[in-house]
Parts: sequence; C-alpha cells; structure tokens
Amino acid sequence: MAVNSTMLNKTIKVEYKVGVDESGKDLLKTQSFSTTKIDTTDQDAYDFAIALNGVLLFPVLSVEIINKNELTEV
Repeated sequence: MAVNSTMLNKTIKVEYKVGVDESGKDLLKTQSFSTTKIDTTDQDAYDFAIALNGVLLFPVLSVEIINKNELTEV
C-alpha cells in the first residue's frame, strides 16, 4: 500500500533557560510558533531562534522544527 504525505504546517519550538531553582536545577521554558510558513527551512528556523535570542533576556538552549503531515493512501 502506497502512502502520500501532505505537509499541513510547521511549528518552531524554542527552549530557553529562565533561571535556576533553589537546588541549582535549570528552570526551562518552551515557546512554540505555529504560524510558520510551510516552506520555512531548517536554517530559517535556526536563524529565527538566534534573532529571538537577541531579544530575550534568557539564553536559547534548543531549537526544533516540527512538521505536521497528513498521510493518505494513494
């Protein structure tokens, strides 16, 4: 059975450190940007996060791009 994959949307997920707790463990926050264009490249997503890093008061630790696809039988 063959399957067709159609991209529905992309989400950029950025994780950054907002501080440390009493025991010294990092406090992390994640922010997602789901209005990302479908043709956004991995480099575009990374560049966006780096630019965001310049605006945030906290360091960006990781960047993910999440693709949501619909699978249908051909």
